[in-house]
Amino acid sequence: MNEPTYRILDFVHSGRWSLSILTCDNVAEIVNRRKGHELTHTALVETLHEAYCDGWITAIRYMNSDREEPIDIELNPLNIEKGLTNEFNIYYGLSALGGTEWEALSKPQWENYIDCGIQDSNLTIRASSRHNIQLETAALPYIWQETAILNTAEWEQLAPWQATYWKTLPSGWQFKCQTVSSDDSKYEFLGNMPLELRAFKDKVWNWYTNPFDSKDN
Repeated sequence: MNEPTYRILDFVHSGRWSLSILTCDNVAEIVNRRKGHELTHTALVETLHEAYCDGWITAIRYMNSDREEPIDIELNPLNIEKGLTNEFNIYYGLSALGGTEWEALSKPQWENYIDCGIQDSNLTIRASSRHNIQLETAALPYIWQETAILNTAEWEQLAPWQATYWKTLPSGWQFKCQTVSSDDSKYEFLGNMPLELRAFKDKVWNWYTNPFDSKDN
C-alpha cells in the first residue's frame, strides 16, 4: 500500500468522513493528522476508486440535509466527483477488509484506544477498562477544560464492545456523567498535568503507529 492510500484509509479509522473534506487545503487539520494525502484531484479520484475496487473502503450517501437514512453507493469515478464537489452528500469509511489492512500497517494497541466526547455538558467515555476511563476522566480538565460530576456517573460493561463502526472487541466499558466547566487556571496548560496522567495520555495519543510518519522522523 502506498502512502497516499494509507493516509486516506487512516483518516477514517475511527469514524467516516465526507468525501468533500478531501479537497480542503487543511484536510490534515480537519482529521487531526500530521499530513494530508497530498494528491492532485485526478490522482485523488483514481486512488479512491482503486481503494473501493480493492474492497478497502465503502461509501454511503445521505439523501437529505438532516442526514437520515443513508444508502450504500458505489464509488465509481462519477460518484466520487459528485462527492468531492458535495453535489452528493457521500461519506466514506473502512470496510472490514480495509480495517484489517490498516491494522496490519498501523499495529494498533486497542487496549489504549479511548472514545471520549462531550455534548451539552454530557460526557461519554468508552474504553477497554474502568482504570483507563478513570484516568481519562482525571485528565479531562487539562484537555477539555471540563470537570466530571462524579455523583452523576453511570457505568456499563460492554460485551462485545463496538469500538468503532468497523471494529468490535470482546469487551469494554462505558462511562457517562455530566460535566461542569473548569475555571481553575492550573488546567489551562498541558504542562501542568501530573506525570501519571501525561504518561497515560501519551499512550492514548500514540495508540497506533502511522508507518509513513515514522519514516519522516
